Amino acid sequence: MKHFLLIGTLLIILTGCGGEKVHENISEGIATDAKQILEIYDIAVKEKRSFTDDEQYILDDFQLLYGAKEKNGDLSEEESRLFILVRNMIDLDEALVLKESEHEDYEAQKKLINSVIKTGEIYN
Repeated sequence: MKHFLLIGTLLIILTGCGGEKVHENISEGIATDAKQILEIYDIAVKEKRSFTDDEQYILDDFQLLYGAKEKNGDLSEEESRLFILVRNMIDLDEALVLKESEHEDYEAQKKLINSVIKTGEIYN
C-alpha cells in the first residue's frame, strides 16, 4: 500500500509540473515515469543517501515495465532511446548517488534524458 501511495503522490507532483514539451513520439506515460526516476535521483543525490525501499521499487518497476514493452517492440524508437538511457542510469545507481566524483556524470546523463524527452534525440 505504501508503494501505491508513494507512486501516486509522485505522479501527482510530476503531473502538476506539466507544461514541459514532450516529443510527439514519446508517450506521456514513459516521459512522466522517466521524470519520476530523475526526481528520485535528485532527492537521493541532494540528501547523499541510498535509495529507500519504496524508491528502489519504483526504479525496478520502471525497468520491468518498459523492458517488457521494448522486448515486445511496443516502444517507438524515441521511447526505446529514453528507456535505454534511464535503464543505464539505474544500473549505475550507487555510483551516481553516493560518490561525489560521479555527480557530473549523473548531471550529464540527466541532461541526455531530458533532451530525449523534449526532442526525441540525444543531442539536439
